[in-house]
Amino acid sequence: MKILSTRIFVERVLILYFMMVLLYYKCMYFLSNIVCVFIAIIFIFLSFYLYAKSLHSKVDLFSFLFVSSLSIFLLLASNCISYFTEDGINEATLYHLRYGFDGAGFSDYAALIAFVVFVLMLFFILLFLSVKKSLENKSKNIFVIFLTYLFILISFILNSGVNDVQNALKIYLDNKKYSDPKVYNDFYKYYKEPKIFSENKDQKNLVFIYAESLERTYFDEKIFPDLVTNLKKIETESISFTNVAQVNNTGWTVGGMTASLCGIPLFTSGGGNSMEGMDNFLSSAVCLGDLMKDVGYNLSYIAGANLNFAGKGALLRNHGFDSVYGFDDIDKEGLNIVDDFGGWGVHDDVLFDILYERFEELSMTGKKFSLFTLTLDTHQPTGSIAKSCKSTSFFEYRDGKNQMLNAVKCSDYLISNFINRIATSPYADNTIIVLVSDHLAMKNTASELLDKGDRKNLFLIIDPSSNERKKISTKGSMLDVGSTVLSYMSLSNNLGLGRNLLDESNEMNSDRNIIQEKSVQWRNPILQFWNFPQVKNKIEFDIANKQFFIDERKFKLPALIELDEKLHTTIRFAHRHNQKSLFEKRKGIKKDTFFFLVDYCSEIDDSYVSNKKDLCLLRGNGRKNIEMNKLEQKKYIFSHDRIYDLFNVSEEKLNDINKFEMKRVAHAGGSFGGMTYTNSIEALNENMANNFSYFEIDFSFTKDRELVCIHDWKNNFKNIFGFTIQEPLTLDEFYYFIEKNKFHNCTLKTLSKWLSDNPDTFIITDVKGDNVQALKKIIETIPNAQERVIPQIYDPNNFTKIKSMGFKNVIWTLYRYSGDNDEIMNIIKNFYGSFAVTIDENRAKTSLLKELQDSEVPVYVHTINNQKTADDFISNNYKTEIYTDVLFPQ
Repeated sequence: MKILSTRIFVERVLILYFMMVLLYYKCMYFLSNIVCVFIAIIFIFLSFYLYAKSLHSKVDLFSFLFVSSLSIFLLLASNCISYFTEDGINEATLYHLRYGFDGAGFSDYAALIAFVVFVLMLFFILLFLSVKKSLENKSKNIFVIFLTYLFILISFILNSGVNDVQNALKIYLDNKKYSDPKVYNDFYKYYKEPKIFSENKDQKNLVFIYAESLERTYFDEKIFPDLVTNLKKIETESISFTNVAQVNNTGWTVGGMTASLCGIPLFTSGGGNSMEGMDNFLSSAVCLGDLMKDVGYNLSYIAGANLNFAGKGALLRNHGFDSVYGFDDIDKEGLNIVDDFGGWGVHDDVLFDILYERFEELSMTGKKFSLFTLTLDTHQPTGSIAKSCKSTSFFEYRDGKNQMLNAVKCSDYLISNFINRIATSPYADNTIIVLVSDHLAMKNTASELLDKGDRKNLFLIIDPSSNERKKISTKGSMLDVGSTVLSYMSLSNNLGLGRNLLDESNEMNSDRNIIQEKSVQWRNPILQFWNFPQVKNKIEFDIANKQFFIDERKFKLPALIELDEKLHTTIRFAHRHNQKSLFEKRKGIKKDTFFFLVDYCSEIDDSYVSNKKDLCLLRGNGRKNIEMNKLEQKKYIFSHDRIYDLFNVSEEKLNDINKFEMKRVAHAGGSFGGMTYTNSIEALNENMANNFSYFEIDFSFTKDRELVCIHDWKNNFKNIFGFTIQEPLTLDEFYYFIEKNKFHNCTLKTLSKWLSDNPDTFIITDVKGDNVQALKKIIETIPNAQERVIPQIYDPNNFTKIKSMGFKNVIWTLYRYSGDNDEIMNIIKNFYGSFAVTIDENRAKTSLLKELQDSEVPVYVHTINNQKTADDFISNNYKTEIYTDVLFPQ
């Protein structure tokens, strides 16, 4: 009986669990947010009612208090914050939780705040009464306790705030993880700038075959016996790479081609095959075609598919290819549209005849060439059978019922026949053949069988003149294909993130493992290879031709154009096949980013019922849509200034450019007479003669709150004047002693005169005491102080305050700041205008110096008096300099 009761209890718990899951998805995806909130509140108050019906332990009490308080807090926070953000707790909320709410106009929302206070008071009163009532019970009711926690758990699951925080944290962590300067440093540590190391005139020609989805798994005799018998024979006469994996963003044709040709995964602004609207393809990348072109190869590509699909044609044309032929370029005279064409283009048997003819033509010229192609007949979901394979049942695999396997068997014959024709031709000894799958097969009629195997890409190098035959099981990916081919041809070694698979050293194996693991994190640095333009003059929409121009560069419509405050763009293009619309992608735009979206009106507004070919323009920012208009004119032009006007960008943001001019700094006025820290007029004069124009000066307050140039009133005072004092001097007392000294520490009055006499000099402050008060005195005393004086700040929260005082340049010096490097890099993202950062030698030996340099932040290192150390830090970086006592500017 007890066993039966336990079983029934477990069954009921499971039923309740699945009901909760169902309720969660019903609420999240089918009901409005207000209904979900209402249901969550009901369950919270039901849990209060049930809690009062039983006695509870202290553990129960504290657990209930914590979960119920957290649930009501998140519920209130999510829905109140939605009043401002329109999407609940998000990354902006988390930002302000970390950095504060200075400047928020809370007085405008007094009613809302009063409502929140009322609800919280009501909640805590009911909670108190519930707990008080429970203490009056004399025994525990296990079933009631179970229902109490079940109901509070349901309220927690339905809580919109929980989902908000989860999404916001994911966005925040992803942005921090992938936008962190460390990610860029990490990427460029492993990204190798491709270089040619040999220009031997006797280098061989190259025939490069991308076999559509023809992965190595089809070679597995246990799963596919006798399927690719011809290619398996060719494999025995080649170098075969048996462990070529598929890494992120290489799993479709143009992704696999980009990985193998350029050594980088294909990250795009719009995702997948969405970049055919670009005017160029990864223009900042250096690819295999670029390198081969540089050493005199003629590069040709001939394939049966449409070149415009996914931007294949642009990839090739932009990276060294002299001729690129696709479906629209093939001479179709004499071809039968039924037998010679499939759904994706020209069948492979027709293609290989064209290719061999071209191979002979190029070989007879005696000039170096590379001939590339891509097959089609093994494309998912079922493949297609070429005419030359239809005529006999020999090309049916087993019972012939699996169309994809029939297509693979046909391709085995066609590809191997083409390779053998080259290998037995008069030009074989001067030709290297590469056979590689463009990616692993996508979902097709053979997928269940493929999933039983160790899925890897196919990669063979066939050299008819060589006796080298072997299988290489080194772990690699499609990123390594180009590097390996170039190395085999003695042209180059590493290509981007690719590594030569013929090099099985520990270093190369380690690199490959790290690259495969981390490549997904490098989206942002790789996106920079697209070289999206900055608007300098205008954006012009040519509606009649469905294209637009950013200055002189041309792109296709539809498109989503994102613009930051300096009008740098990121462009996303429409791709209708199984991807989000541009309108949906707009929802992922950062809050401070502007956008123009030009698409078919029905794609932007599904209630639009007019002509489906009408284009509309939607403009807005990451917070809201501003305006939507149907585009009825042939052209629309938005000038640089008009774009700023449309988005109401402040003048302050327009001028938010860091123009800090880097010059070497004479520390404490520089060395004078073998002494440092003199802060004297004599030191200023002598070091000005030694080419210094930036002088850091220590400032301390006198007893009567005036400002003088001295580091401190103890050790530094004793070193300068030869005796100790118990307390700071007054200004008059200070004047008395400096008049009797061999050199003269400056005061604000004497420093002002010196600056007036030397108009090309600048003072950098180092204030011991109240920095803001000191700077106010400096402004009062020194004419044009905001131009001639560069304040150092110690608390980053004072940056805006000091800038608002009118100082053109500011330096954040870190010797009083204890935060870590990540915190520093996050803080300076909020700085604006002209500024620099000063770090000590120990911080400079960490990654911080490189992170600042990579972020183009001007950075000083102090105090450096050794020339080799200075050279090591500066490293020819024009935005890095030092504070020094003795190293004169060159």
